[in-house]
This record gives sequence, structure tokens and C-alpha cells, in this order.
Amino acid sequence: MAWQYGEWLFLSVALSLDAVTVGVAYGLRGIRIPNVSLLLISLTCAGLFALSLMGGGVLASWVGPAAGRWAGGVLLIGMGIWIALSPPRTREQHTTLELPAWVLKHPEQSDLDRSGTITGLETVLIGTALALDSLGVGLAAALGHPPRWLVLAVLVGLANGVALRVGLALARAARRRSGQPPRSGVESGVTEEEPAAFRGRAQELVPAAILVVLGLLRLV
Repeated sequence: MAWQYGEWLFLSVALSLDAVTVGVAYGLRGIRIPNVSLLLISLTCAGLFALSLMGGGVLASWVGPAAGRWAGGVLLIGMGIWIALSPPRTREQHTTLELPAWVLKHPEQSDLDRSGTITGLETVLIGTALALDSLGVGLAAALGHPPRWLVLAVLVGLANGVALRVGLALARAARRRSGQPPRSGVESGVTEEEPAAFRGRAQELVPAAILVVLGLLRLV
């Protein structure tokens, strides 16, 4: 049981790293996320992840615990390798059906009304974007384990909310150290390249490594 909760904690961390980048992007542009909006984003992440866990639980009931554990391990390893080897996609490679994924690359575009504050449907869009990459992980995580999906879903939702807040704080601290006040996302001087200093290959390799390690541990 202790190992299972440890696995869930590592999964939550791996699935929340994108939220740090999103928070940094908003902080650099002075875009606010009120506490209510932060809660709605966390609930959206938790709800979508819970659905993927439920789907994995259904599959586990069909294949049995031993086969489910093996299949879950293979899936986690495969997704980790895929994340590590996938090249960054450009704007031209995204369609309108991939809007949530595009939001992760350019978070400021989720401020649909250009108000400088994330509210309403914008919170659902961000929550969906953050949960998108975790759906396959949720499916794999539920295979071969007891169906305590609610606990893991809540952990993932909380982790994304905390990561968003951390990203906002990092960006604002960087602004203060540089002597520049946060700028509004509606101002024309903001460029999409600004968050690049907070991004990097490590942001992709860390969650990829966590998924591969967790997958291998399921197979031994």
C-alpha cells in the first residue's frame, strides 16, 4: 500500500510539470488566476483523469490483475519513451481539434477575452489542456491496481493547481529581481518566446523518466 501511494505521488508530480510552464507564462504577462478559477482548473484535471482511471479499471477487470499489471507497466514505459523522443510540434502542425495541446505551447491564448484574468470557460480549456496528456497515463495506472481512482484523481488535480501557483510565483519573482513589473497579456509588447527561459528539454525528460521507472518497477 505504501508503494502504491508513492507511485501515485510520483505520477502526480510527472503530470503537473506542464502546469508550472503555464503558470510562468501567465505570471510573465500579468495574467491573473483567481482562487476560484484555480479550483475549477484543478477540478477539471481531476475529473478527466478520474474518467481515464475508470476506463483502466474496466480493462483491468477483463484481463485480470497479473496481466493488467504487466500491460500497465508496458504502457507506462511506452508513453515515457514516446514523450522523450517526440519532437516539439509547431503551430502549423496543430488543428482546431488540438486546441488544448496548442494552449500548452502558448498558454496566453487561453485568455480568450484578453481581459488579463482567467475565468469561466477559460478555466475549463486550461484544465482540459493540462489533463490531455495524462489520459493515457491514467488508463495505464489503473491496470493491475485496486480501483482507488478517486484518491489518485484528487492528487493529480491538486498537483496541477499547486504547480500553476508555483509557476505564477516564479515568474513574478523573476520580474521583481529584474526590476520590471508584470505586464498585462493584452499589451502588444508580449511575445510568445518569453516563457522559453523557463522551458527546456528537461521539462519533457523528467516526466518521461518517471513514467519509464514506474513502468519498469511494475514489471519486476
